[in-house]
Amino acid sequence: MLLIGLVAVLVQGVQCLEIEASSYAAIEGDDVSIKCTLSNYTEDDFVFWKKKFRNKTLALATNTALDTNLNFTDLSKYSIRSTTRDVGGSITKDYIMDIRGVELEDSGEVACSSSTSRVSINLSVSVPIEKDGLLFSAINSTNEQNFIEFIDGETVDIFQLKDLVLECKTFKNHPSPEMEIRLNGVSLTTMKTESCYAASIGFEGPFCNTSIKTQLSEEQLLQMSDIECIASVPFQEQPASISVKSFTEAPSIHCDENVVSLPSYSDEFSLTCHVNGTPPFKIIEWRWLMKEGGPQVALRPGQQKGLYGVTSEQNEYGGMVTELRIRRGFAQTFRNYSVFVLSPFGSDKANVLVEVDPDHPFSSAGFINLPQISAVFMTLFISSTWRP
Repeated sequence: MLLIGLVAVLVQGVQCLEIEASSYAAIEGDDVSIKCTLSNYTEDDFVFWKKKFRNKTLALATNTALDTNLNFTDLSKYSIRSTTRDVGGSITKDYIMDIRGVELEDSGEVACSSSTSRVSINLSVSVPIEKDGLLFSAINSTNEQNFIEFIDGETVDIFQLKDLVLECKTFKNHPSPEMEIRLNGVSLTTMKTESCYAASIGFEGPFCNTSIKTQLSEEQLLQMSDIECIASVPFQEQPASISVKSFTEAPSIHCDENVVSLPSYSDEFSLTCHVNGTPPFKIIEWRWLMKEGGPQVALRPGQQKGLYGVTSEQNEYGGMVTELRIRRGFAQTFRNYSVFVLSPFGSDKANVLVEVDPDHPFSSAGFINLPQISAVFMTLFISSTWRP
């Protein structure tokens, strides 16, 4: 039970009329009590209760008797009781109006008056924001029809949020809510917009649709563990919120083939591997030894060395496809190659062995033996020119 309003005192001679409470506002659905106290009470004294409703002042009750002829939506939730007490030899009368389950239409001025005095309180009722009245999403700033709606408790791929605007939105609010977006528990700077319209029922103040927006930098996305949309109205004990956690995946490498068999002295060929996981991929690098026990060669996308070159391009899922291209096969190309990837969320490595196809091995017959051929030609020449 809440006591809502203010304390006001008017004194007429020795008689004092006051209305007291501890707060000006209530949450829709609360039970509210408003106390009007008349000191130095006599049996001839009385109090009138009046209330503003739909821009009219209604004579709600006299003493504890409600006017049952009122055209009031739900008069049954109103009741008035009284208690009498002795204060220093004089009688003090407390009249208490109870309103069960206040609604927006109960907002407005409630007045208590005697034959000589009048005091009042302005009752303000706030509509609490419920979770199902909250929308948290990531939208395309150029096409707001393209958006990702967040469901409380789910995980989201941070790659999907890149270049999108985060929006926290509520509908049909009264009064305007307090809202924030928190990244890892820290409130972010947001831009607030609000559209309000007149209510069709009798209470002071319009309904409003409210939204706040912010955009995360790449650095903030990489640091994201959770993000939360929070909204509440004054005196709402538990704010409404939607919270999602980030989904990050360590990089992994899958190569089209881990063992590649090629004929000796092949034409140009390439080794292809796929890098998956949550970007960005800070390092993608192909590595191999120039010769057994020799120095290591390391090439990254866009780099070349001799007959070797590395390329890389993004696939439709946010991963990368990387290739090591070799313009011509020769004896030294038949070796073990490795590809390495590093991201903020981990690293991975895969190996590709290039071997000689056993059906097309190296053969000495394929080499030209110039000294032997020269000797044959010299023998034929001497035989054809020599005469005994």
